[in-house]
Amino acid sequence: MLQHVSTEFQENPLIDKYVIGGFAIILSIVVVVGALVWFFNLIESIYVDYIGGKPLFRHFYFRIRDLSPK
Repeated sequence: MLQHVSTEFQENPLIDKYVIGGFAIILSIVVVVGALVWFFNLIESIYVDYIGGKPLFRHFYFRIRDLSPK
């Protein structure tokens, strides 16, 4: 009644070349950005505790706008 169906997956060389390589690139970018953020936080905490007493970085404004005279 029911037939046994066996499916075999064939390896595709494009998967190895592009998909796995893309994941490796994205993962390495995430690791590098995370390491830079961690390093900045380390340097900032050392600066606050021993040198300046206030944060190096408080706010980031993409575009600084002046207030109108009104």
